[in-house]
Order: sequence, then structure tokens, then C-alpha cells
Amino acid sequence: MKRTAFALLAALFFACAHEAKPKEQLQSWNQRHPEAAQELCAWIAQHPRASDRLMLWEGHNGARAEELLRWATANPGYGWQSFLAQHRDWKDYAAIAAQHPRAANQFLDWARRNPEAAQDLLEHDGALRFAGKRRAC
Repeated sequence: MKRTAFALLAALFFACAHEAKPKEQLQSWNQRHPEAAQELCAWIAQHPRASDRLMLWEGHNGARAEELLRWATANPGYGWQSFLAQHRDWKDYAAIAAQHPRAANQFLDWARRNPEAAQDLLEHDGALRFAGKRRAC
């Protein structure tokens, strides 16, 4: 799998009119990955501000989000602080993670535990954005 889950996030904001609506896509995703969906919904409910900010950041920083996920997968057990020690110029992500450290680490852990579900979710236009607005849980 060359494409990682976060690489597709930028496409979520440019959904094609002929594709299924995010709600329909996400309902299908929930059925295919019930445990990952439940975990993601719990994370969103626990961290509403952080999830909104992180989802927005990922939507505007597809390449960086992809790099973050690659790093997370290759470095299990390490948190966002370790990542930022290697990426000191990521001021926007650093501000979010510093303000919401627990949420940032939990999201990285969710993606590590559920790489197929994360990839599948992000392949559906608008699905993560839909989930990020807490309409799917």
C-alpha cells in the first residue's frame, strides 16, 4: 500500500457530485470497521475541540499528514513530541498538539491500531470530515 490513510484526507474537501454522500459512505465504513468506528467516535466525543482542529489541519496539509502517519506507523510507542523533535518547522501542527497533547497521541494510536480502517475511511470523499463533525456517532 503506497498510499497511506492521511494522504487521501485532502481529497475529502473536494468531493465529486456523482459520488455517494459522506453520510452514506460513513455508514458503510462503520459496518466494515465497527471497532475502529466505535474507537474513532469515542475519541471525537472525548476531544471535540481537538478533533475539529486536527481534522481541519489534516484536510489542509495532506502531504504532511501522510508523513505524520508514516512516522507513527514506523515508530509505535512514540508520541507527537518525538515527531516534532524531528520536524521543528511544523508550527501549525505543534500548536494543536501542544494544546491537545492527549488527543494528538490518541489519534496517532488509533491510526496505528486501525491502519486498514483509517485508509478505507479516508478513501471516501467527505467521510472523515463527516465523522469529525460528530454526525456519524
